[in-house]
Amino acid sequence: MENFENNKPVSSKEKTVALFLVGPGMVGSAFLDLIVKRKSYLSERYNIKINLSGLMNRKKMLYEKSGIDPENWKILLQNSQMESDAEEFIEKIKEMNLPNSVFADCTANDCMVKYYRSILSSRISIVTPNKIANTQSYEQFIALRETSAKHKVQFRYGTNVGSALPFISTLKDIVSNGDEITKIEGVFSGTLSFIFNSLKEKDSFSEVIKIAQEKGYTEPDPRDDLKGLDMARKLLILIRESGIPFELNDIEIEKLISPESENANSIEEFYKKLKADDNRIIELKKKAAAKECVLCYIAKYKNGKASLSIQEINKKHPFYNLTDSENIVAFTTKNYWKNPLTIKGQGAGADFTAVGILSDILRISNYLELIS
Repeated sequence: MENFENNKPVSSKEKTVALFLVGPGMVGSAFLDLIVKRKSYLSERYNIKINLSGLMNRKKMLYEKSGIDPENWKILLQNSQMESDAEEFIEKIKEMNLPNSVFADCTANDCMVKYYRSILSSRISIVTPNKIANTQSYEQFIALRETSAKHKVQFRYGTNVGSALPFISTLKDIVSNGDEITKIEGVFSGTLSFIFNSLKEKDSFSEVIKIAQEKGYTEPDPRDDLKGLDMARKLLILIRESGIPFELNDIEIEKLISPESENANSIEEFYKKLKADDNRIIELKKKAAAKECVLCYIAKYKNGKASLSIQEINKKHPFYNLTDSENIVAFTTKNYWKNPLTIKGQGAGADFTAVGILSDILRISNYLELIS
């Protein structure tokens, strides 16, 4: 799937985007692979060249005005004599002052978030799959948007929810077209989607979690997924994008596992204690089946309240036919009041997220072309 915004180049002259990427891990490296694969297509179809001008991981950093070869970035970065220094890296980006500079934060922590406003203030756009900046205080959420608008640059994070699925861009369009969101429902975790979809055929909660881990769907410690915090952050972003002031601690999260399982001293002990949760979950499954329903862990916002909870859903519900690790969202609005606007599809995976990052960079490029 390619989620590119335009079908024709906006200019007959090739435009260069100066890319500075931090965090070439699973997602970051998948994105670098993607721009190598799509180099000719981007040039021929969009008249765009992505020039990798800076790169930093936890140990080393590298920057080159003429461009770093994205095919050999691992060796070049490994051989760099410059140790990682976030402040120095950002100052170098500002010093280079390249046209159409884009900073890509592909880290999974908050190490770069504190620099976002400084980066935007220097007329450097930001693209990131990292959800942290958008799920801190609402004040911070608004400040980032005000800063990007003031300095005429872009802050893009379409992959924060649903990976490359157009959840956020669709919501932005709904709001900008004058419609009003009245309800949001969704499954925003590929891991939890897989677990509850597998539970339709299995009679052991602990077994499907183990299968999910073996398939690589979970974090190394499955409890990180089962806490529901990641899915809550995604719901929070959608609520805020609807124009509603909201905080993370305003979302009620139904626990999927007992405190004993959550506080186990090791993964092995976690699985032993998790067997005690099987009876509770399977009993819920049986009660749902008696009503011709299945269980689904759903994020929901309505009437000023937000929650994550296990729900019974029947065949008429748009989430009933979810399979594997699919993500889904349903927006109910003043216009879409009878039948919610629903988007469903693959919503996880480094390669898929990389496609979403590229889509955001193309949007940034087109925006900067218009204002340059």
